[in-house]
Amino acid sequence: MTNSCKRAQIFLITIWVLIIITLLALAIGNKVSLGLRLSRNRQDSFQAACIAQAGFATALNELIKDKPVGFDSLTDVWADNEGLFGKIKLNDNSSLYSVVAGMITQDGDKILKHGMIDEERKININTASIGTLTALFEKYAKEGAQEKVDSLLI
Repeated sequence: MTNSCKRAQIFLITIWVLIIITLLALAIGNKVSLGLRLSRNRQDSFQAACIAQAGFATALNELIKDKPVGFDSLTDVWADNEGLFGKIKLNDNSSLYSVVAGMITQDGDKILKHGMIDEERKININTASIGTLTALFEKYAKEGAQEKVDSLLI
């Protein structure tokens, strides 16, 4: 075998070794990248759970401090208070969170209020009278109110 053939063989073996090492490095890099994304997702999930618990604790604390007067209203501290429920910082390293409740105004506009909604003020369709349901659908559905009430009662 000539000297140039030996050099060509060494060159080909070197290229194959480099290709194998490159593929191995790409596979390891891909696995590390996936691990980092999974770790980031777990951290984000944990932080979201902590923020949800903190929001619940804030809301529960305000309900405990609320003095019962026989009824709740939208003027209660927990109903709409941006200073209390808006842009709360969990700790020094976290982002801000807010406790918000969605409401629909008489005009049909959707708004967000910083606080909670009293669930007792909502209509329970399981116990509401036929007249209440008909009035509800006439106000918001406009068309086929009676048919919708009838379909709920079946």
